[in-house]
Amino acid sequence: AGPSEPVEAVPATADPRCIVAWNCCGLEKRLQSQKDSSALGDFLATRRPDLLFLSEVKMAREHGDVSHCPKEEGDRRRILRAESTCLAGYECTFALGLKRAAGSAVLWRDGSAPRRLWRYLPDDLDAPPSDACDADGRVLLTEWPTLLLLHTYSPNVGQTSESYRRRTNWDARVAEWAEHAASWASARGLAVVYVGDLNCAPQHEDVTWCRCNPKNRRGCACPLDACAQGSGATAGWMLAQHPSATDDGGFTGQNGVSPNERRGFAELLRRGGLVDAFRHHHPAPAGCPPPDPFADDTFSYRGWPGNDERDPAFAKYYRRGMRIDHALVSAALLPRVVACNILGAGGSCAGAGFMGSDHAPIVLCLARGASPRAADIS
Repeated sequence: AGPSEPVEAVPATADPRCIVAWNCCGLEKRLQSQKDSSALGDFLATRRPDLLFLSEVKMAREHGDVSHCPKEEGDRRRILRAESTCLAGYECTFALGLKRAAGSAVLWRDGSAPRRLWRYLPDDLDAPPSDACDADGRVLLTEWPTLLLLHTYSPNVGQTSESYRRRTNWDARVAEWAEHAASWASARGLAVVYVGDLNCAPQHEDVTWCRCNPKNRRGCACPLDACAQGSGATAGWMLAQHPSATDDGGFTGQNGVSPNERRGFAELLRRGGLVDAFRHHHPAPAGCPPPDPFADDTFSYRGWPGNDERDPAFAKYYRRGMRIDHALVSAALLPRVVACNILGAGGSCAGAGFMGSDHAPIVLCLARGASPRAADIS
């Protein structure tokens, strides 16, 4: 757990207008790779996001006592900026747990900063942020002049009773908080934005049409003709995974597509008054799949390509993709949403836009909002 950053020294004068969320699958690994670091530098120079949220940074705190965190985080920022020229021009803040499996970060441009920052879901949004932090570093919440902007790295549902309970409790807690945040924000003229790797593909259209790799059909439950046609094969393969996940079938299926996860996602939208910005701008296709479903940019996760020297299971998700990274916005904010796009394409995460990760970034672009009152930014 880490303390909130002292951001008062650089007051925010405007909302971020280009917001990017990316599961980087190990920040230090990306920065240590010349190829990945160069791709990230080109991405930041070209896209120039105002905010970049990172999931699964795979960094951990060294101490359990939060009093150690300011020095730890300060050291990390200095090292990263000194060794990684691609991050020049950005300030970096972390939310880290005691294990390397998760962790999050947010980068904002030099010269701007949020009004407030939390590393947890606060019950009282009027109270000053405390030193508390989500146990795994999965939450970063920032407040801007007209936006309350949440990023999470939602836990994978896993395949154990304990992991099912963890995901069920997480979904319930986030939906409850989103409802509270929507009411609080609306009363103060703010809109809610929620981005990140939410580990849920909410509809069948949010997974690839299962045109199987002929060299690796192991475990594929869909018939050859369905694979060739594409239509309906996604559900056939994805939902056939983990058939005995739970007695009631609530977690049957590939992680991210089970009935319980999809119900949780729908409940989040309902209670939080949120709209899926990507689907708003890119309606789900009807009827037959596109001619080349692997070349499009509608899936934020893609499987590793693998090779003959590795276990065949390594390439289980090759040429399969899922839309599990999201940008959700308050319905009232929709008129300001200029674009929402996934910036990666290809049959695997070796395709364009992934920058070494198995996830591609999702970008949310907003039009300028109403100017805040001078008293609000003084």
